[in-house]
Amino acid sequence: MLPQLGLVDGDVGRHSTSSWHQFIPFLIAAGISVPVNVGSRILLSAVISYEFALAISHLLGMIVAFILNRAFVFPPSGQRLHEQLSRFTVVNALSLTQTCTLSSGLVRLGFPLIGFDFYPELIAHVVALAFSSVTSFWGHSRYSFARAG
Repeated sequence: MLPQLGLVDGDVGRHSTSSWHQFIPFLIAAGISVPVNVGSRILLSAVISYEFALAISHLLGMIVAFILNRAFVFPPSGQRLHEQLSRFTVVNALSLTQTCTLSSGLVRLGFPLIGFDFYPELIAHVVALAFSSVTSFWGHSRYSFARAG
């Protein structure tokens, strides 16, 4: 049996049955949305700043992730579509902050400090998305797709 993640499913504060069985489909959905996110960031970085490209690409990836998570990862919650989307947006705003901070920190400070120059923007973006996927799962399972009521 796989371990429980100790997340909340439904009422905030109540331990859930969210498990690796839900985390794995979440990672698959995230994995499908990542090419949209990273690909659009690469294209946008050619014409706008890295940080602005991160923000726009995050929005595009978020749309794909919302559709996949709602359809395949989280069970029906009883919330209306606009409520779930609003909550999903709040969690993703926090995820965007985390992704931009870590990614920009690596590109502007961390990588130059250690002399790392092998596709620094791409590597930083993917690393930041990987870190934010853990906190995003926590937020989406607790808040975005929590049971209504």
